[in-house]
Amino acid sequence: TSRDTNAVFGAWQMGAGAHALQANLRHDDSSQFGSRTTGAIAWGYRLSPAWRVTASYGTAFKAPTFNDLYFPGFSNPALLPERSRNVEGGAYWNGAFAGTRLDASVVGYRNRLDDMILFVCDADFNCAPQNVAAATLQGVTLDVRFRSGTTAATASIDLQRPQDESGLLLPRRPRRHAALAIHQP
Repeated sequence: TSRDTNAVFGAWQMGAGAHALQANLRHDDSSQFGSRTTGAIAWGYRLSPAWRVTASYGTAFKAPTFNDLYFPGFSNPALLPERSRNVEGGAYWNGAFAGTRLDASVVGYRNRLDDMILFVCDADFNCAPQNVAAATLQGVTLDVRFRSGTTAATASIDLQRPQDESGLLLPRRPRRHAALAIHQP
């Protein structure tokens, strides 16, 4: 009926010329799942006023929600928390043309998850969250942002290979995902 989580988090940032560095560390103590320590380190380098590149590595921990564990008819009280290791690299560009701001980025990533929590349905449509022992989400995200006056638009596409340890496509994880948003106040 309840769970307590105490956490402490610290971050350190440094800038030196064109370089930027950040390190994060977090410790969680869950009354249900025990203690976990996660962290990340990220580096960025400004190649020019318009171009920047980044690289990062991190670890993560995600406890199952109460709905994952106990929702009547759609839960699994035996779920384990997810753990992951993530690597990412990106290139970012920004510029302006005749009062129009344009930003673009490309980010490649590889996320390795242990005990990934997925909502799975069997052939009879009995559905519940399950742990996938090992999974990899690997791909690239392309993003473009535009602003002119009060009009803004964002477009992105994510191309990924979400698979389990045997190479099978993960359920409910698309290989391609795109989004387009236009904002006009």
